[in-house]
Amino acid sequence: MLSPVALAVTAAVVWGAAIFIIGTINALVPGYGDKVLTLVVSIYPGYAASGSLGDLLQGTMYAVFDGLVGGFIFAVLYNAVLRFTLPTAKLPPEITSPAPQDPENQEQAPSE
Repeated sequence: MLSPVALAVTAAVVWGAAIFIIGTINALVPGYGDKVLTLVVSIYPGYAASGSLGDLLQGTMYAVFDGLVGGFIFAVLYNAVLRFTLPTAKLPPEITSPAPQDPENQEQAPSE
């Protein structure tokens, strides 16, 4: 099972960092990551990938939010499918482990 919160935070960090790094390199080396940034511009309203610091931070914040929501939804759906597809196995009694015994109530064999 996946933790929805853990996956959401992980996806937010990874996707936010990816957009920040690609945007920063694109500002320093024009043309780098243009196709990725063009795709991102078409998804995030108001983000223009102009190379300015404000625009870079706006795109990063969109990516962090997108990662949070997407990661959470993915984990919830994954867990639902996992519960649905897992077989409910019933083990025979000889395979299951016996219940633990309380050491204070155990009878000791008489010593000779």
